[in-house]
Amino acid sequence: MSSTEQAVRADILDVLGRDHQATERLLNRFEAMELDRKATWFHQLRETLVRHEVAEELMVYPVLRRISAAGERTMNTRIEEQKEAEKLLLRLEDMDVRSDGFRDVFLQLRKTVLEHARREEATVFPFIEQEKTLDDRSEMARRFEMAKKLAPTHPHPHAPDNRPGNLIVDPLAALADRIRDAFRAVDL
Repeated sequence: MSSTEQAVRADILDVLGRDHQATERLLNRFEAMELDRKATWFHQLRETLVRHEVAEELMVYPVLRRISAAGERTMNTRIEEQKEAEKLLLRLEDMDVRSDGFRDVFLQLRKTVLEHARREEATVFPFIEQEKTLDDRSEMARRFEMAKKLAPTHPHPHAPDNRPGNLIVDPLAALADRIRDAFRAVDL
């Protein structure tokens, strides 16, 4: 393989790191955001967070389970953090973005998401880097990006987080979310 081909290949660790950075930038826009744009911003944030987390649950975390018992414990801890973020997102979906209550819950969400990303980089990334080849990590990146495109767009904190449950429920939730989003877009 040429050095150009190697440079083009994505590594799941780089993809996840870039997602974390983009999410942090999106989260940090809240305070400076004009009031009339906050609803649109929140929809983008919600979709970004949900798609990322679902793709991780489908394509990254199962790898940890196969690596070792310590990997599985790490996976379970990170999934619990994600559930907390999903619950906060669900609360925010039912709130007016202009309310003080929204701001308070959002600040909890931002803290939860940023701490989760840091912990993931510190605990999940080393497992994957040590146990998976560049070819494996490249394939994980490809599958992760595909899973993000097919993932739900709204939080479903009570849906299964592990296989096989999430392989069955996530596509159905994604379809329901897209139908819900389409109806909201035309204000029916």
